[in-house]
Amino acid sequence: MHLFLSIAPYLFIALIGAALGSFYRALGDRILYYFYGKGRKEEVKEKGTKQEGGAIRRTMPASKRWKLLFTHPSSCPHCGGRISISRLIPVIGWFIAGGRCEHSEHSKHCGERISVWHPITEALFAALGVFFLHYSQNAVAALILLLFCGHLLVAMVTDWNRLTLDYENTAVLLLLSVISVYLHEGYSSMPMRLAAGFGVLGFFFVSYIVTKGRQPGFGDILLGAVLGFHHGFPWLLLPLQIGAAGSLLHLWLINRNMRSSAPLGFYMAVGSVVTMVVTTVLASMLL
Repeated sequence: MHLFLSIAPYLFIALIGAALGSFYRALGDRILYYFYGKGRKEEVKEKGTKQEGGAIRRTMPASKRWKLLFTHPSSCPHCGGRISISRLIPVIGWFIAGGRCEHSEHSKHCGERISVWHPITEALFAALGVFFLHYSQNAVAALILLLFCGHLLVAMVTDWNRLTLDYENTAVLLLLSVISVYLHEGYSSMPMRLAAGFGVLGFFFVSYIVTKGRQPGFGDILLGAVLGFHHGFPWLLLPLQIGAAGSLLHLWLINRNMRSSAPLGFYMAVGSVVTMVVTTVLASMLL
């Protein structure tokens, strides 16, 4: 009984982490679909047009897109079919479906492969939840860090696929960062954190002017400033260095064109997660 009580919080946070990993991955995909892809437009019937009585496509109202972002049932990215509940179980659901689309018992599924990154992401979030809870011994602090990582995941998904970073998502990252810093350090470190954030903002903005808006993108500038605030000096250098190195390798190995654009925000977000893990372990070793 004592053993169960000691591991129960970790099992619970692991389940929460896996569920959040699934949710944020789906959220990133939905943002791409409803705000940058085919989901931006909808078919409507309008009179007085060349297609009298027929359907035309027009941009969907933003309010409706925001609603669908959180209420649309999970569906196959290939055929759009609704995914059955058993297939939505984090990590396990992917294996139950055999890594393929099986969205409903009552409708034909397309059978296309679903990326293995879905269960990997969910498992990583479960591990991060256990990690944050173990080192912080504070369930609220661990949850805030998981939410922060979730919004970093949204940034990764959008930047990797469309080289874009949502300002709304970056604003939520800033809010979560402020809460996290307050929970860990109180108000005392806020001035230095602000100085670090504005330092990154200034550095990136100068680079933006020098390159005439080519590098980095404005979304990258804002994300870099938030990460500067979140990690503080000198640790802010780690996500920036990982971001720069990752972008260069991306241009060299993936794009094979050093003059093209790279998802800097994606690699900075990865660097931020790495930095949180490293700093948490080092802090525990120094205590």
